[in-house]
This record gives sequence, structure tokens and C-alpha cells, in this order.
Amino acid sequence: MFNFRKLFKGKVTAFPNPNEHSYVLNSVYKDLLHQLKSYKPGYELSMRLKLFKKLDIAQKTEEFPSLYLDIEDFLLLQKEYSSKSKQDYREVFLMEYPRITEYHEFYVVFLPYDIQKVALSRLFLKEALAAAKSLLGNFKDPYLSKAEKLLSLPFAIDKYSTEVEVNQTEKEIFDYSSTLQAKLKESLGSNAMLSIFNNAYNKHFYNYYLLEAFTAIIHLVPEDLLKMEDANMPSKGQMHKLLKSQIVKLEEINIKLSKEILERKQIQKELERNERLYSAVLHNSLDANIIIDQFGEIVRWNAKAEALFGNRNNLFSLLPVVFTVPLKKTLGSSTLKEVKQLVSKSFHFSMPLNGKTNHFKLKISPIFVDDEILFYCIATNVSKEGETPTTDLGIIQQQ
Repeated sequence: MFNFRKLFKGKVTAFPNPNEHSYVLNSVYKDLLHQLKSYKPGYELSMRLKLFKKLDIAQKTEEFPSLYLDIEDFLLLQKEYSSKSKQDYREVFLMEYPRITEYHEFYVVFLPYDIQKVALSRLFLKEALAAAKSLLGNFKDPYLSKAEKLLSLPFAIDKYSTEVEVNQTEKEIFDYSSTLQAKLKESLGSNAMLSIFNNAYNKHFYNYYLLEAFTAIIHLVPEDLLKMEDANMPSKGQMHKLLKSQIVKLEEINIKLSKEILERKQIQKELERNERLYSAVLHNSLDANIIIDQFGEIVRWNAKAEALFGNRNNLFSLLPVVFTVPLKKTLGSSTLKEVKQLVSKSFHFSMPLNGKTNHFKLKISPIFVDDEILFYCIATNVSKEGETPTTDLGIIQQQ
């Protein structure tokens, strides 16, 4: 980074009142003039500098990005600036005049390349929407109204934004542009739609074509417009950089997708292994194992449970009513705390098996799968252990 004040060793003209709206533009403009004093700008740039003085503040605000880029381009070709990059040069201005951020159309020039692409696309779409609204009136389409509202808000992307946030914003702008083209074509016809986008494109070409990130706007322009012979197009160098950046981006996406596919395959293998392990444990258990939902519907059971209860679909239909009524109430507990307390409870019931009354102990444990609560039930025959059902709380005997 360098300091152009030291470079020229001259006294810069006094700046205007900092409270004036034109303060930043006038200050930067006088700094640029001071740097140009040692050189002889070409005829076209000299004329632009003279005409700029005669413009009002609104016209200066609109004209300034293009003028600044022309001056910057000229100065960086000079010997004294040959070792400095455009980013170095722009950082000086941001340090000298932090209020540049108040001028969105000008501030976009100073943004990093990846952020600049999104900001330029946003300004272009905002211009196209404004032109469309002047012809259509207020947008009746809720999608376009949403786009207009979002574009009126401060630009949320900055150097601290993640790649996902930048890509998402780029996609939103592209979708809005496509929708606007379709709506304009439907309401006003293809020629009117092309005219609106052509005017917006030409304005941005005039202001920002020297920016390498200008090519981002190409994605938002109707294809038919790019086919027109008199259409302004970015330079070959800019188009080459656009193509190169797209190739790099596609390669990055391809690497990420390949990594995700490999990870998913590994996860799938692990899930299949866990499923085989779970099935082996479930089906080889000496007890009757059942998984039910909150309504008693059987999600899964093993051979022991099927042999014990028969081929039915609901656990509540397998058990005595005197037992299922309090069990339903327990399973339907409204609080998570009550549901988790099931682990500490044992439910007892009796039922005939091979002509004899057998006593069973039922243990229920809640399991959480995504947003759903299921219940893992183990029915153990305790008749041989000498256990008998009692009438204590949570212990129900078949009548």
C-alpha cells in the first residue's frame, strides 16, 4: 500500500464542508485532480473532467463511478504507479474517506472481487426493476414485490460472509431476474422486456465495464439481448477471467460432490451394518421385543413377540383392557420428563400360554428418531422366576 500524498509532495486543495452531501465525491475528485497534475490525460478524459464540474450533485453521483475508473486506469499506467495494484490504490481511498460506503453505486468499485460480483448484479437488477415498475406500476406479482423490498434493504454481503451466503444471494438475484424477464415478456411483450434490460445493461456497462467483476451481469441479461450486433460486451480479458472463474468454481463443486458421495456411501455402509447388527440382536433375543408408536401401532417386532401375541398390528389390542388403559395414558404423557420416566417403571400382566396362565413383565423405553418418539418394549416371561403380579401402582393383573 502507498500514500499518494507523499508521492506528489504537494498541497491538496482544501476540502468542502464535511456535512454536505457532496463531500465525499468532491473530496475524492480533488484528490484525483491533484494526482493528474503531473500528467497529460488524453482528450477524452480531459473533456470528461471539464464536463464533470458543471454537473449537479445527482448527476455527479451517477457519473462518478465511471469517471473514477477511467482516472484510475490512466494513473496506474504511469511509471510511478506501476508497482501498485488496483486493490492497493483503492484501499488508500477507503482509508482516507471511509464515508465512501454511503455511496452504494460508487462503493461497489472498492469491494473484493467475489463480493463485487454480487453487488454489481444487485445494482443491475435494482435498475431493471425500477424501469419495469415505471411501465407496469406497482408490482401485483408477490415474487417481484418481494424482490423490490429485498433490494431496497442494505446490502448484507461483505468480506465476512460465507461462501454459502454469497452463492445463495447470487442464486436469488438470478431467480428474480429470470422471473422479471418472464413477467415483462408476458405483460408488455418481448421487445419491451429487451428494451428495459438493454437500457439497464448499457448504463452498467458505461459505469463499470472496467471492473473485472462486471461480467457477472452477463448471467442476468436475456439471451436474445446478447445476440444483438450492437450490444456492448465485456472485453476478451474479462470474458476469459469469467470463464476461468466458472471452471474453477465447477471444479470446486465437483470435488465437494465427490467428497459428499464418498461420505454418503460410507454412511450407507455403516447404516446397513448397524441394521444387520440390530436385526441380529432383536431377532435372537430370548424375550419378546416390540417397537411401537404413541398409539400402540407396531413398527417392528421379533419372532418371539409374534409367536406370543399372534399376527396383529397394535400392541394395545394384544393386552387386556384393564392393562392397556393406564398404559395408553402413560405413553400419551404430554411432557418429555414423564415420557423419560418410563425407563424406571415395570408393567406386569398375565395371559394364557399353552393352556397355562403366564406372568409377564413389560419394560418400556422411549427412543427418539428425528422429531418422532417411539417406544421399545421388552416383554419377559417371569412365571418361572416366581414373580407374581401385584396391584401396586404401575402393576396391573389380568382379570
